[in-house]
Amino acid sequence: MALTGTKTRDIKHEESAEHVSPRTDAEADARYESIASFSDYINSFLPQALEERIHSRLYGSSEEYMSNGTMRETIKKLEAMVADYPERGKAKLLRSKLMWLVGKMYGATDDELLLPAIAIELSQNAVLVADDIEDGALLRRGEKALQRKYGTNNAINVSLYLNKEVWIALSEYSKKYGEENGRLVREVFDRYADQTLYGQTMELEFSDLETLTFDTCGMLLACKTAGYSAAAPAVAGAIIGGKRQGALDALETIGILVGMSFQLRDDISDIEEDVYKGTPTLLIYKAYQDASPKEKERLRSIYSEVNERRKDGYLDARLSEPDFNYVMGLMKKYDGAGYAEQWREKYFDGAKELYFGSRDIIPDNKYSELIIGLLYEYASGKPLP
Repeated sequence: MALTGTKTRDIKHEESAEHVSPRTDAEADARYESIASFSDYINSFLPQALEERIHSRLYGSSEEYMSNGTMRETIKKLEAMVADYPERGKAKLLRSKLMWLVGKMYGATDDELLLPAIAIELSQNAVLVADDIEDGALLRRGEKALQRKYGTNNAINVSLYLNKEVWIALSEYSKKYGEENGRLVREVFDRYADQTLYGQTMELEFSDLETLTFDTCGMLLACKTAGYSAAAPAVAGAIIGGKRQGALDALETIGILVGMSFQLRDDISDIEEDVYKGTPTLLIYKAYQDASPKEKERLRSIYSEVNERRKDGYLDARLSEPDFNYVMGLMKKYDGAGYAEQWREKYFDGAKELYFGSRDIIPDNKYSELIIGLLYEYASGKPLP
């Protein structure tokens, strides 16, 4: 059955759970000549594979209810909500691309990488939906955040559904490619899901700038984002390619450093939104450390008030306009963004140094060269010059 390429589908269940797949390895080989051609290759099938996966899973598990018109409409609406974030046009698929290239570097086939890549994207979108609810986010990829588009209760259901589908995709991978490999890949997802939870909880429980140390900022960067954004994809890709402990340790550290650089870039670009929400970042840490006693007192009062309100359940709590302007003024005065940029570069330089210094476990092939370009895009947000 050919892909329709549309978001409106027949209610009838399609037997197409695996009909969207990458090209054969021989056909795909030319797609790995540059980071641009590789990205075009992944973009040519992975979004559609994810879309078809969501559709076939939803309708495949609900055929017995299809005779009921209300249920048909309910499932149709649910599909629109579940597929919303994955179908938004600004998704770069960086995590699945990193896993894919690391796997290829160690000899994995495209077919072996498809289900884990789908699992990574399902996991990423589950995290984004939950994060947007907890942060009271207004937008995601240029459009209304899911809870503002469909309501908080529906968004919670979507996050739960996406997370459930992650483990089903990984279970299918195990059945297809071996329980031992499957178990190891699942352990990677499980470990970094825990780390993400720890980081998110740290952020949600934050209220006092006096307790925001440099080490705490680093822990937030590593746990909340770096683990699942870069370390987990790199380690999972290596496992799929057959590598074990030595390579995994190095790739994990490289991934954490790149992921921290990635999150600092995001913090710099989202500085205004983070200030409005009272989010603890390295930028406000720098401003607070350099502030005068009087400035510190007001900063502590501002951040304590907004974060205590959020902890009390007011997820939309935001700084008042005068408080926002005051904090932004201190950010500029003490160059919080410049400080974060310095550390962004340091983390990325550390990742590059370790990567190039690990040639005993990182092979010299075209895939390892492409990984450098992808890591640069993680850290800088731009293609490698």
